[in-house]
Amino acid sequence: MSSNRQIAPGKTGYPRFSMFLSFCLGVVFVASALGQEPQVVDETIARVNRDLITRSLYDSEVKKVRDQLERDFPNDKPKQDEALNKLKPKILPSLIEEKLISQRADELGINVEAEINQQIIALCKENKIDSLTDCQTAMEREGLSLDSIKANLRTTFQRRAVLSQEVFGPTLEKITEKEKRDFYEANKDKFIVPGEVKLFEIYVSFKAETQAQAETRIRQALDDLKAGKDFGATARRYSDDNRASRLKDGEMPSFKENELSDWLKKEVDKIKPGQYTSIIKLQNAYQIFKLESRIETKPRSFEEMAPEIAYNLAYEKSSDKFKVYIAKLRKQSFVVVREEFRGQDQLNTD
Repeated sequence: MSSNRQIAPGKTGYPRFSMFLSFCLGVVFVASALGQEPQVVDETIARVNRDLITRSLYDSEVKKVRDQLERDFPNDKPKQDEALNKLKPKILPSLIEEKLISQRADELGINVEAEINQQIIALCKENKIDSLTDCQTAMEREGLSLDSIKANLRTTFQRRAVLSQEVFGPTLEKITEKEKRDFYEANKDKFIVPGEVKLFEIYVSFKAETQAQAETRIRQALDDLKAGKDFGATARRYSDDNRASRLKDGEMPSFKENELSDWLKKEVDKIKPGQYTSIIKLQNAYQIFKLESRIETKPRSFEEMAPEIAYNLAYEKSSDKFKVYIAKLRKQSFVVVREEFRGQDQLNTD
C-alpha cells in the first residue's frame, strides 16, 4: 500500500480513512428501497484514492486487447494467447495510471471536454455526417459507443495536458539557446525544404495489340507541340479519354521533388519551366511531361526551426521524467489492490 499524503479539504480531497476502509476492496452492492437483500452488481479489484477500478472495467479492457489480437493474428489462437499473456499484466497498471492522471487533471483544473467535442465533430465530418445523432447511429452500427470513444479521448487529452503542464512545460523552459543552436548545426541535413514541381502531362496508354497505334498518337502529340500548339489543347486532344488530367489540360498535382520516382526526376531535371520532355515509354503507356513551375530545395533557417528544435529536445529529455512523474503520483496516493491481482499492479516502465 502506498503512503498517505496531506491535502486541503475540498473536491480534490480524499475520503475519511474510515470510509476509505469500508470501500477498499469490497464488493459494490445495491439494495431497493423496499429493503430487499442487497445484490452484487460489480466487484472492486482496486481503489485509487476516491476512484474504484471494477472487475467489469478490467474485463472490458482485457476483451479489447483480445479482440485486437484476433484481428492482428487471425486463425492463430496460440499466437493470440501468447501475446495476451504478455499484455495482460500491463492492463491493471494502465487503468491505475489513468485514474491518477484523471485525478491530477481535476486538481489542476484541467477541462478537456471542449477538445473532446471538437474531435467528435471532426470525426463525424471526416465520415461526411453533419448530424451528431446520425453520427452516433453510424458508430453504433459499427459496434462503437460514443461514450466509449469520448472516454478514450478524455484519457488521451488529460494525459497530454497534465504531462505537458507538469513535466514537459518546465523542461521546455530550460532548453538553452546553445542547446538549440548545437542541435541545428549537427542536423542541418534534416532541416531541408524539398523542392516542388508542377507538372502537366500527355498520357497515351496501350495494350500489346495497340502499342503501335499508341506510339503513332504520342508522336503526333509531340509534333503538335514542336509546331507551337498549346500543351493543354494537345493534352485534351491526345490523352486517354479516362485520364483525369485530360479534363484539366493535362494538369497534375504538385509533387515534392523527393516524391518523384528516380526516372521522372532525371527527366524533369533536364528541362526548365515552360519546357516539355521527350516521349517517355512506360510499361503500358507513353507520356510527355511539361514542367510548369519549380520551387528549389532550400534549407530552413535556425530562427524558423528553433521552436521545433526546442520542442524535440524537451520531449527527448522528458521521456524518462514522464515515468518518474507517474511513479511519484502513485507514491503520493492511496492505491489498494485486491489480493488476487497483487503483482499485476506495478506501473508500466516500458
